[in-house]
Amino acid sequence: MKRYSILFLAMLLLISGCVYYNTFFLARKNFKEAESTRKRTGQEIVKGGASSKYQKTIEKASVILEFHPNSKYVDDALYLIGRSFYHQGEFSKAETKFRELLVTYPESRFADESVLYLGKARFWKEDYVGAKEAFEKVDSTAKDKELRSEATFMLGEILYSQEEWSRSISVFEEYLEQYGKGERSGETKFKIATAHYGQENYSLAKDAFLDVQDLNADDTLKYQALVAAGDCFYLEGEADSGLIIFNKLADDEKNYDKMADLYLELARGEGLRGDYEVAMEIYRKLIDEYPRKEESAIAYFQLGSIYQDQLFDLDTAKVMYDSSTAVKGNSPVAKIAFSRSADIAKLESYRTGKTAEAVDDAIESQYLLAELYLTQLDQPDSALSEYQSLIDSFPDSRYAPNALLAIGWVMENIHEDTAAAQEHYRRVLEEYPNSDLIVDAMEKLGIDPRATAYDYPARRYREAERLLFDERDYRAANELFQSIIDDFPESQFAPKASWAKAWTLSNFHNIVAPDSTDSGETVIDSTYILAYQKVTELYASTEYGQSAATVLGGVGVARPRTRPQAEETQEDTSTVEEETEVDSLAILDSIARAIDDEIRQLEPAPENPTLPAFEFPFSAYNIPIEEVLMVTFKVKMNFIGEVTEYVVLIGSGVGSEYEDIDRAAKEVIKFAVFDVTKIDPQYYDNWFTYKYRVPKRTR
Repeated sequence: MKRYSILFLAMLLLISGCVYYNTFFLARKNFKEAESTRKRTGQEIVKGGASSKYQKTIEKASVILEFHPNSKYVDDALYLIGRSFYHQGEFSKAETKFRELLVTYPESRFADESVLYLGKARFWKEDYVGAKEAFEKVDSTAKDKELRSEATFMLGEILYSQEEWSRSISVFEEYLEQYGKGERSGETKFKIATAHYGQENYSLAKDAFLDVQDLNADDTLKYQALVAAGDCFYLEGEADSGLIIFNKLADDEKNYDKMADLYLELARGEGLRGDYEVAMEIYRKLIDEYPRKEESAIAYFQLGSIYQDQLFDLDTAKVMYDSSTAVKGNSPVAKIAFSRSADIAKLESYRTGKTAEAVDDAIESQYLLAELYLTQLDQPDSALSEYQSLIDSFPDSRYAPNALLAIGWVMENIHEDTAAAQEHYRRVLEEYPNSDLIVDAMEKLGIDPRATAYDYPARRYREAERLLFDERDYRAANELFQSIIDDFPESQFAPKASWAKAWTLSNFHNIVAPDSTDSGETVIDSTYILAYQKVTELYASTEYGQSAATVLGGVGVARPRTRPQAEETQEDTSTVEEETEVDSLAILDSIARAIDDEIRQLEPAPENPTLPAFEFPFSAYNIPIEEVLMVTFKVKMNFIGEVTEYVVLIGSGVGSEYEDIDRAAKEVIKFAVFDVTKIDPQYYDNWFTYKYRVPKRTR
């Protein structure tokens, strides 16, 4: 019996061992099949069939970890699970398994590979510091040359992904020097070329793209490299050389499915050579052969550009733009085409407006026509003609100083005639010393507005704000606000000053002290209500008039307070007070609600503008370092992204130190420059909201 028991136990162990080994065998088999499928597709992260094989690997290998934790295959199982998670895109789970393997089995034969894939998982998670640490360890300690080469490549990849072009080029060139024409040589050279391209060094980029043809690369990468090389030739002004490349690609039958893109490049090259007839012929051929593809929408758009910019046939250009929109109305190029078509339609409207009987309408139409030529139709000389005509014909109009400043900008930035530009900027100072644009003209001339004696609306407005917030002299501030309204009625600061006066009254002058004839109760004066009413009457079409109307709508309009007469009954007196008294908290709450509504209605400004440095005011050093401060602005920018007007909607906090923060933030926003490529042209000179995060003060 004892002999049979030992035999039975041995058989159980044998069967258990077979099952256990069979489980690991299946895990490894599934992994190899998944790897084979993945490598055929050339993908690092997979979906579909290969993914299901990786999943089976995870399931089988997990059995080893759960039921056989002391097996000699545990490190194998951890590695297979980590790799499977990695190739499925489960990078956090992969990192966990690789770290478990390295901690538990530091001497495992899979240790170096685990460090490499740990770095790759971190790379995909954008943990570049952790990834760099892992790759540097493999590069310096791994014995396997292939692992070291992969680690070196990935060190370059980290820099490349962060657009650190020069450093990535150095690492990739070191890789090629050490590991020659290996499996990644073509991809590495392509990335070197792309990094040169990112630095706008098109000559070096072109040579590197051409070198890809002689290295280890698949047909797709070689095609992309040739296309990029042709583009570099174009950007270098060597259209003939670029055309040679694109004609060669077009003649290769393997590229038949890419012909629409190649047609676009061929037409582009002919346009760069100045042969617009040939370019137009190619665009039309593309449209005939690929009528519903997005490339046709691009071809129609390019035809429109040629008719507009080269042939000056705006009617036909509009037809081409409309056709582009009709082909692919939801494509990016179709949206631009729609905008250009609308601009050309405006052109006719403005031309008609120039002959309108109403002089003010005619002046405005002429100015808008000039703006359209300059900002949308790319015809600066036509714009100059319209600006000059406006100045000559209507020198006293409110648009004349704008036209002078615009001419100066064109002469400086397009014709590069600094002397002529400065002459027009000086004319703004000499002929329109009270204009809103005088500050812009002085800045263009390098003059500090604070060092001059010019009296202009912006200066008065700033002084009124100083009196209000620094000196707390609201009466003097309001007198100055009123002087802007009286002396500069055409200024954009007039409605702004009117609203500021009403706001000041509502916040600082809204309490009437009791006197002997009163009932003894403190009541709200109706002066500020009348001030808001005046804003709505005089400036109804402006944002200030609309804001004032919102405030009044929130609390009702009170009649001026009248003292109770001796013959009135007590009941009548209470009725009068109920109708005339308004809660001061209600008006302030209404203002806050109006600001919130305005923020919701305005478009947000594009992110990441170019900003000057923020200077933290000394008076605000008692604010805790960890406090997060935000100032919400309403900004208006011109067609080149410069801020032309700004208003603080929500300040950083309550107290004089926070007011100093807000003033410092204003100095930043004042010189902000936004990326106009991210703004729909219809929003030029319209209001946006921008939330400025105040940089934290360092210790």
